[in-house]
Amino acid sequence: MTEIHCPCCNASFPAPPGVQVGVRLCCERCGESFVVRQLRQTSAAPSAAFVRPDGISPTPSSPTTLTQEARASLSAPRRWSNRAIAGVVLLVMGGMAATGLTFALLTVDQRRANDRGITGKNTRRPPLVVDPETRPPIAVIPPLQLEGLRYLPADTSILAGVRVTEVLDSGPGREALTRPLQIGPLSLPIQSMQSWTGLRPEQIDHVLFAIRGGKSRWMPQFLLVVRTREPLDFNAVRKQLVNVERWPGSKKEIYRFRLDNGRPPFTEGLLSHPDDRTLLLDWQQEDLRTLEANPFPKASHLSAALREVMETRMKPAGPIWLAGHAENWKEALPALQFLKLDKPEHQLIAALRTFAVWIQLEGKPTWFAALRGADARATKEFRVYLTDRLGLDQSGERGRIDIDQESPQWLMLQYRPR
Repeated sequence: MTEIHCPCCNASFPAPPGVQVGVRLCCERCGESFVVRQLRQTSAAPSAAFVRPDGISPTPSSPTTLTQEARASLSAPRRWSNRAIAGVVLLVMGGMAATGLTFALLTVDQRRANDRGITGKNTRRPPLVVDPETRPPIAVIPPLQLEGLRYLPADTSILAGVRVTEVLDSGPGREALTRPLQIGPLSLPIQSMQSWTGLRPEQIDHVLFAIRGGKSRWMPQFLLVVRTREPLDFNAVRKQLVNVERWPGSKKEIYRFRLDNGRPPFTEGLLSHPDDRTLLLDWQQEDLRTLEANPFPKASHLSAALREVMETRMKPAGPIWLAGHAENWKEALPALQFLKLDKPEHQLIAALRTFAVWIQLEGKPTWFAALRGADARATKEFRVYLTDRLGLDQSGERGRIDIDQESPQWLMLQYRPR
């Protein structure tokens, strides 16, 4: 028996008598037309005569007649292929889209006329308000671990610091930054940072203010270290200072600046940026070693007494602090003798060796202080003077002042201003 294989559906069926290779037939199963490429002979005989789907049984009258009857099967209706159906669907969708776009463009004016008189809504998003109770707390960094200490000179006598990030996290702190920050006898122009450098308080992580002295310096050297939260644009800082020119002969990129709105001695100085988050402003132009030196790995280059008071005495640490040490303040800072102080106060300064003053802003602001005198007698004199000056009494309502029993040279103070 001769069989024909359909290439469209892989079905096999008996070949009509007289069919030859090259004749186009219609498959009994799928209805697709195909050209006969091969006739296969099988050993099994057909159980019945072959009958086409249209009910016509071919008869082998003549090869030519059979071939014409086989070709006549092409006139039977055929099913559309999947590709043709998909093409028709895409064509209809494209026509609908084009019709809708055309209609929308032609009726813009009519639709806009219907919108007249309608008050527009404010689509601007309201400002994000962060609940202080749910806001993550600011990480507290001990003063001795501040990154800006690496840029200070080793012979620093007095050092003041403000962790602006922590100060802005409290209401009293934000108010304090609107005016010059007074820490004991030292006034820090924190509010001038933006007019000097263009940096907003929100961009600053901490500020350090160092004072250097010595027998050879009647006027102390002032160094300001500004450490930002993110990398800063140094070119924008230079434009903010206006009167800036490159300092000739310097090993690093150092600029000289003048401040039109500054107050003496903060009117003229040097500016540098050792890295992308640090600014150094030096108001002692005769010495470039501080700005040209590489930063120290840690704060170990500072005097041992200064590091000790910052590490062991300033507890609990505060975001605003002042510390200093000198074995002889008249030699370290000769300008102190020109301060308008009484003779007993000059004597107290002469007996002072190390001190630290810091402020806690949580709740009601509280002042803390640690003083070390030349001996136990000087420490007792400090206690009498501060008790009378601050109006402290035995009740301890406004604060207390005690002498360290283990180290009688140390005096500890806690004070709450009214």
